Amino acid sequence: MNVMVIIHALGSTGLFASRAFLPSFLTALLLRFGPEITVLDVQVFASVEGAPTWFTHDITLMVLGILSAIEMLAYKTPEGREFLLDVDKYIKTGSFGLAQIGVINVADAKFAEDALQQPGPFNVIAVLISLALVFGTSYLRSQVMKPFIEADEDDDLGLQGLFSWVEDLWVVIGILVLFVFPFLMLLAVVSVVGVMFVIRKR
Repeated sequence: MNVMVIIHALGSTGLFASRAFLPSFLTALLLRFGPEITVLDVQVFASVEGAPTWFTHDITLMVLGILSAIEMLAYKTPEGREFLLDVDKYIKTGSFGLAQIGVINVADAKFAEDALQQPGPFNVIAVLISLALVFGTSYLRSQVMKPFIEADEDDDLGLQGLFSWVEDLWVVIGILVLFVFPFLMLLAVVSVVGVMFVIRKR
């Protein structure tokens, strides 16, 4: 299995725990236009060539962009946050799975073909672990946020709105760090999940 794909999958689990569509949109943008940005000398870009795949196609980018905007707006309202609290872990896990298929397809077409035709046990295990991590981290996030939402449903203190903007920034910066410094992003994700776990326990 492509090592860079594994690193990207594990590193992006923490980002998809915050947002479902924004990480996919930014990833697709970087895979589409990243090779043209000379300052981004990233290994995964070296294998991107030819016509855009389904994941980096104009239509896909437009759909992901619209979904990302709707999602960001929903997290800025108390009603949207409360609704997403119970369902977003399923949406995030599904979006993560589609995004990883897209990354594989763009970064290593031969690997994608082999994995689909002859899925080895390691490939299947790696995918299942990543999906489980996204679901688990999303659930942990919802458990951390739930007391804040229940204690201040109308967000009179503005803490939930602040958290929403911080998460947006976390995803945008995190995607860039993931592509340029993937191991640093892995460390950041582990640290953030650890902090959320401690908060949840307390």
